[in-house]
Amino acid sequence: MNDSLIEENIVLENSSQKLRNMIKKVVVRAKRTGIWWTLSKVEQGILSLSSKLEIRFRSMKLLRSIIHIVKEVKEKISFTYQNYVRGLKMAYKVAKFVSENGYKQAKDWVKDKNFIIWWGIFLNPETYTK
Repeated sequence: MNDSLIEENIVLENSSQKLRNMIKKVVVRAKRTGIWWTLSKVEQGILSLSSKLEIRFRSMKLLRSIIHIVKEVKEKISFTYQNYVRGLKMAYKVAKFVSENGYKQAKDWVKDKNFIIWWGIFLNPETYTK
């Protein structure tokens, strides 16, 4: 019975260390891409502390919040999101220009996600250098 408790503690420590390493990688990637600054201070604090402190993740609320934040960061890092952000400004400019020059339905173009992403891809120099 005592051996099973020791084995359980070892498994928990290993899984906690794996989770901590994964969180560290997410934090580094978020900081490098600038996504870190779009997170709230609470989210930044949760990720920072959970990556640095030597604790066991026993609280399901804490685990759920960490998973939610990690998913949010990964979504923002994604190629589609980056191109959406990059293309949004240009899509508004193009739609405004075209609607002012006679085609009134062009105002609806800014509601089209694919149109915005297309501008983001078009303006992204990485798509041409690969």
